[in-house]
Amino acid sequence: FLWYETLDAKLKELGFLQISENPCNYKCERDGKLIALYVDDNPIAAKIQSEIDAIIDLFDKAWGIKGLGKRSRFLGLNMFYDREKRQISVKQDDYVDSVLNWFNLTKANTREIPIDPKFILET
Repeated sequence: FLWYETLDAKLKELGFLQISENPCNYKCERDGKLIALYVDDNPIAAKIQSEIDAIIDLFDKAWGIKGLGKRSRFLGLNMFYDREKRQISVKQDDYVDSVLNWFNLTKANTREIPIDPKFILET
């Protein structure tokens, strides 16, 4: 809990606000950067790589945290990037399949999209 409070204070100092739907996610209103806090796994999204690098440098100087580069998986989610289109796509079919197998529900009726694709996270 102390680690979360420390990161929370630093992110707020940098201009980030918690996203109300999920307080582990932060958004910087002035430029749209996003950071998610999940124990020691903190993906960062920004319009340009240098903004991500600056945050990683700040975390490294403060706590010795290093960047792991572009991620393709996070918390069981498959992530796909298209910088030209400025899009990040997230698929969780592997995770859903593992849960269905775990509960022996592979023959259950499923839905393709559990959330409206136009849903916007609010701060």
